[in-house]
Amino acid sequence: MNKNYQEYYWHTLDNAAKLYSSVSTENITNVFRISAMLSEEVQPEALQKALEKTLEEIPFFRVKMRKGFFWYYFETNFSKPHVKQDSSLPCTRMDRASNKGYLFRLTYRGCHVHFEVFHALADGSGAIIFLQTLLYQYLHILHPESIPSGLAIRQDAPSLKAMEENSFMHHTAAPKGSGIPSKVIKAFHIDGVRTFRGGMKIVQGYCSAKQIIALARAENVTLTAYLTALLAFAVYSQNYQYSRRDKPIIINVPINLRNLFESATMRNFFACVNLSFQPLEENLPFQSFLEETARQLKEGQKEEKLAEQISRNVTAERNPAMRAVPLFLKNPVLNYMFLRNEKGQTCTVSNMGRIVLPEALKPFIKRMEVVIPATYSQTVKLGLVSCGDILACSFSSRIEENDIQRFFFRFLQERGVDICLGCNEAALDL
Repeated sequence: MNKNYQEYYWHTLDNAAKLYSSVSTENITNVFRISAMLSEEVQPEALQKALEKTLEEIPFFRVKMRKGFFWYYFETNFSKPHVKQDSSLPCTRMDRASNKGYLFRLTYRGCHVHFEVFHALADGSGAIIFLQTLLYQYLHILHPESIPSGLAIRQDAPSLKAMEENSFMHHTAAPKGSGIPSKVIKAFHIDGVRTFRGGMKIVQGYCSAKQIIALARAENVTLTAYLTALLAFAVYSQNYQYSRRDKPIIINVPINLRNLFESATMRNFFACVNLSFQPLEENLPFQSFLEETARQLKEGQKEEKLAEQISRNVTAERNPAMRAVPLFLKNPVLNYMFLRNEKGQTCTVSNMGRIVLPEALKPFIKRMEVVIPATYSQTVKLGLVSCGDILACSFSSRIEENDIQRFFFRFLQERGVDICLGCNEAALDL
């Protein structure tokens, strides 16, 4: 990293990061994990060198968060980050003291490399680019004869300024009003026996992306729509039918805004579409959920709808009353707004999309995985990512029951999808 760049680097937080920085707790960590399973055991010394090289190439991950009078902000972190052997539960809160102020963790175990990121630093798309760059550096160190130098991870080759752009501000208008929604509909929440000491259960299914895409195309919907509808159907079939039905099932689906608004940022740049279902009848078929999911996703992903959401969020941030309030008074307000929004969602489906690796890296990387942390309001969440033909479906849960996960994977298996299951506690049988 350039010495002047190090000494003078200072950056405000983007719209989403300002919220995450103010509401993080032990139970709502806002830390997500992206993992790569390699074809050979991880060499920690090479991984350490790769991390240092990657931070030179992507320097704005080498930051720490500071507390200002009105907002948090980023500045250069001069401490040396260290890779560690994975020994903790996934997606635990980022402890800045033991982590030397860094807003990410890089750990390894066996053939796995785990990259955990505090959401204030980046979203899934930005984290994936960082991890891809790191894996390239790592494999180039170990296999220089197979991995050429100067391999392009991003074909668009954006500048540093483009990658650190606050795209929320760049792509916003100025709507009327405060920007703060006046009402949030309370959603149905999945109850169960809480996991021991607040731990998080991870159930993962690995299947053929081509097989899932074939199922989705047969219904004339996208992969995201198909699996989101299946999750809603699983919640309905295993939980909702046997509970009070005065609140709707609401599935939160984050949408990557980069292609729609032509952004190359590695910061946060996403919006959320909430899909609402309130099925009062019993024994409804999957088809009814699929049709409604496809309709609501298509409507929610219209450019004008997403642009309106960006503008509303930025307007709330720019609200004169909010801007003038000191941070210690802002934090309780932001925490209240965040928890209120959590109560308006049953669960989340986050599809990180298809990761396309350069040909030279493919023999060394078997699959990718993503875990998004469940909370006490959203007790079940689903993270999706595909690499090659392997689609990893990762459920995180704050309850002991596996009914929804088992129903989800059994449904796919009954339709001809080959599935391999894994769990961080014990084997899960279909």
